[in-house]
Amino acid sequence: MGDGSYGYNWGDPQFLPPTAFDPMMGGGMDRGGGRSNRVGRKGGGNTGRRGGKTPSAGLQLGTELISGAGGDSPTANAGWSTPSPMYGAYGAGQFPPPTMWPPFMPMNPNAMAALAQQMMHMQSFTQDMEDPVRKQRTARKNKKGKDAAGRPGTAPVPTPPPVPQLSPAACPGLQTLCRSAGKSPPDDHELVEHADQFVVHPQGVEYLITTRPDMLPQVCGRLRGSIPDLCRNEEGKKVIIKFIESKGKHASEVIKEIAADALALSQDGNGCRVVQKAITVADVQQQMALTKPLEGHVVTLVRDMHGNHVIQRCVEEMPSGQTAFIVRELMDGAAEHAKHAYGCRILQRLFEHSDKEQLEGILKDVLDHNYDLITDKYANYVIQHVLEHGAEKPKRTILATIEKNIVEFAKNKFASNVVERAFANAGEEAKSTIIRALVNAGDEDHGNGLLELVNHKFGNYVVQGALSSARAEQKVQLENRLRSLDMAAMRANRYGKHIAQRLEGDNVAVDG
Repeated sequence: MGDGSYGYNWGDPQFLPPTAFDPMMGGGMDRGGGRSNRVGRKGGGNTGRRGGKTPSAGLQLGTELISGAGGDSPTANAGWSTPSPMYGAYGAGQFPPPTMWPPFMPMNPNAMAALAQQMMHMQSFTQDMEDPVRKQRTARKNKKGKDAAGRPGTAPVPTPPPVPQLSPAACPGLQTLCRSAGKSPPDDHELVEHADQFVVHPQGVEYLITTRPDMLPQVCGRLRGSIPDLCRNEEGKKVIIKFIESKGKHASEVIKEIAADALALSQDGNGCRVVQKAITVADVQQQMALTKPLEGHVVTLVRDMHGNHVIQRCVEEMPSGQTAFIVRELMDGAAEHAKHAYGCRILQRLFEHSDKEQLEGILKDVLDHNYDLITDKYANYVIQHVLEHGAEKPKRTILATIEKNIVEFAKNKFASNVVERAFANAGEEAKSTIIRALVNAGDEDHGNGLLELVNHKFGNYVVQGALSSARAEQKVQLENRLRSLDMAAMRANRYGKHIAQRLEGDNVAVDG
């Protein structure tokens, strides 16, 4: 809007008559001001040469309306804060009396007052509407690094946990250690006397573990009776783990205290790490003492995000005879445990470390539900472990299920991994049977099943696995069967083209 124009971009266009302002001022209610001689939401001035510079410029009405320059004050009263020889100082939204208006500017006082009131209302309304929206958008961006439209945003920066502040009652030795960054260490007497303070402060723990590990037996001996509480502490657990690794004096007493509270500690984020380390370094008798409180609670621990690691460590570190209680408690409902995110880990460790005869009860339940487990996102790993570590009889049961459902399993994200594992771990006879089923996948019931697998995002890996593991004569048979398919469709497919390259040789360029 230029000089001499009358603009009114919001509100009733008839609100201000053209005679309200002198033509030289303009009447635009834009974010203009200054340059185009507007009163404007953010500026104005004598002839518009200097606009307002404050966030509340919408209230300024050109600061001094006619005679003044643009407002420079950050305060809400900036509109009339600069004294004028003609008008004096007035607050925002206030106006000089009509007797002080210049003769060259006809002004309707009612219209001007209403204009100021509407401008104040619109500024307040705009802030109320814009600020919450801006905050919501920022929150959405910060939540996952993207805004609602999927555009990259500002991902939240993780902040490290705050370092505990020393209490006024902290011992002088710890205060000196923290202030001097280890250059003025405390003496041995103070380390032992105030061990409870050193073992829960990061700098005290670092000093004990790295500089004075020789003092750990005396420190832990001093803290006997409160070991379980230290195991639950983020810093205290480091001292206990380091101490029981050293197997020094008082280590057996510390392990006894851990064993007394082993069930609760196993379900704690810090405590479970101490229990695992204790099981690893303990002798057979100590291991039995540590696992005794866990008997009768195996299922609870298996499904706990911390406890399952303790059960895994028991299976890995203890003799099979001592882990019989784990097998016994998991025998009922083994298939359901195999489908659990944590339970499948325990069964895998059992198949890796336990005697095959000991697992017959678990195997029976797994094999009775092997079709469902092969296609499950967690249980498929249990089936793979049976194929890798199991006896021949359970392997044959699983391989027979794979042979009957080769096309379905090859196209399944989880079952296809089991089929590939079968190629790697099955005997030659069983492997030949599966590959034969794959070669015949285009016959009768399966329709054009082999081509579907070649061009499928999961099935193509099964076909490639078959080509890699087949014996020479069976590999030729499979290659001839593949060449009889629609090679053009195979080359054009993002998955099938890899098999087409393999069939035609490395020097053949495949489109795509």
